[in-house]
Amino acid sequence: MIAHEQLSLFQRQSDEFWRFTLAQFEAKGGTVACKAGCVHCCKAYAQCSDVEADQIAAAMRADPDGLGRYEARINAYLRELADKWRAAGDPVPDFEKRVEMHFGLNMRCPFLTDGDRCAVYDMRPQACRTHWAAGTNELCKSPATVSKALKIAPTEESTRMFVEALRQEGRTEEYASYDRIQEVLSQKGSLTLIAAAVKRALMRRSSAESRPERNP
Repeated sequence: MIAHEQLSLFQRQSDEFWRFTLAQFEAKGGTVACKAGCVHCCKAYAQCSDVEADQIAAAMRADPDGLGRYEARINAYLRELADKWRAAGDPVPDFEKRVEMHFGLNMRCPFLTDGDRCAVYDMRPQACRTHWAAGTNELCKSPATVSKALKIAPTEESTRMFVEALRQEGRTEEYASYDRIQEVLSQKGSLTLIAAAVKRALMRRSSAESRPERNP
């Protein structure tokens, strides 16, 4: 598993890359729809890797009176989600169809605060970190139109410019592990709904902490 220190570095680098990418997109006349307080994508089927879930779980266990309080929200979210799937005729056999239908269930991510902010923003999964929409957020508001929203993607030109900027600053070595970690985090077979992934990570940590130490 990727060490949390490596993951945190990767996340800062990913944010730097995307700030550059979005700036280039706007410089060419594009408009970024995503703004602080817009939470439409926080009702999507946000996927998370095991290492990202463990990073969040570790932070929750270390802060029981703060971030740790979100464990109750996770449990309530998963119970409500299960109830809604049963009402919809669960199981939905096609995973892609389930992901598509999830938005229509109007389920706010359990890490979304009452003030419409992400409680784990600095540790948010790569799937959330790289999700940016173009134009306005009008298409993001309805299950009937959300699939038509244009997602912003890095271009070959903007990526080349970013790499060149790193080279000129003598920082290319800082990104030596970037592609490898990104590949690990994007392996589809290892991704699952963020609430479920964090729930499992919390259970693993709780089990490990309660396990008696062996005498040497």
